[in-house]
Amino acid sequence: MGFLPDWLWLLFAGLYVFAMMAMSCVIWSRAGKSPYYALFWLVPYVQLLMFWMLAFQRWPAIDPPDSEA
Repeated sequence: MGFLPDWLWLLFAGLYVFAMMAMSCVIWSRAGKSPYYALFWLVPYVQLLMFWMLAFQRWPAIDPPDSEA
């Protein structure tokens, strides 16, 4: 890998995955979905579909539900 030992590359990769999973859990929670949807971040190409779905759904934290008046 070059100038860093292999264990250090693995440590950086693990920290990156942990940070992305933590941020994804927060985003899915704010969207009103289960934080377990963040596990789809680990699957290539499925993550793109999940973020596309996330972009076009109603967010309860931002868009309040329509009141029955």
